[in-house]
Amino acid sequence: MFLVFCRHTWQVQDKIDANNVAYTTGKLSFHTDYPALHYPPGVQLLHCIKQTVTGGDSEVVDGFNVCRKLKEKNPQAFHILSSTFVDFTDIGVDYCDFSVQSKHKIIELDDKGQVIRINFNNAVRDTVFDVPIERVQPFYSALKEFVDLMNSKEYKYTFKMNPDLKNNLFCKLSWKS
Repeated sequence: MFLVFCRHTWQVQDKIDANNVAYTTGKLSFHTDYPALHYPPGVQLLHCIKQTVTGGDSEVVDGFNVCRKLKEKNPQAFHILSSTFVDFTDIGVDYCDFSVQSKHKIIELDDKGQVIRINFNNAVRDTVFDVPIERVQPFYSALKEFVDLMNSKEYKYTFKMNPDLKNNLFCKLSWKS
């Protein structure tokens, strides 16, 4: 287990003057947490302590099946996302000042070509994109296809966490081993 700058526990709540959309009541787009870290969290346990009266829906996507479908539907797009390094950067202040940066492929594969991790978070995807100009448009086309698949009803599940339930815990797996 790696201890990252966010400690072992993290409280997500609506904050005045939030420096991150996660601290607002706004809808979050699909993402994996902290790809700006060299070792993003692999497992996260989410527990709802207090639910908002309106909104508060949680939406998750089966990213590994999305990758499988992308590879089946458009092998070139899959190849682009599994071979192109992307910069992720996050700078801010929480309980401490932080500035983290790393490079990851959106889809990471093991030595056998199997998907082991997804690194996707437009909120911290850097504005720097260090690839030859002729690879920019194909990358964004592949990324759009990936995002469109994530947003299709076939791969997403929407639910509302209930703090009144004693077994109110959601486990999120970001890596496969």
